[in-house]
Amino acid sequence: MPRVAAFLREQQVEAGPASERYMAVTQARLPEGAPLQVPDSTTFRQLHHIDTQQAAVDAAMTEEQLQRACEYRVVRIKLHGAVVPVQVKYWRVTRRTRATEL
Repeated sequence: MPRVAAFLREQQVEAGPASERYMAVTQARLPEGAPLQVPDSTTFRQLHHIDTQQAAVDAAMTEEQLQRACEYRVVRIKLHGAVVPVQVKYWRVTRRTRATEL
């Protein structure tokens, strides 16, 4: 797969994990020594589109998680022997007020 990823970068094709895996599988099916080439199939184009959408979703989730990180903290509690992560609203106690929401 590193060879496929390097080839795609060299060809200036922005490909995500699904596109790279598909190209690696199609290349593996070719005879040994066959030159690498970017697939020109509907499947490859669809996977490229899926990779683009996934990158957008990942970016949005990362931004949302950063915003939530300031407001919530993850506390791990044990329920019936299983450790469960729970998000808890973060409050700061100050001298002037009883509790201040951050």
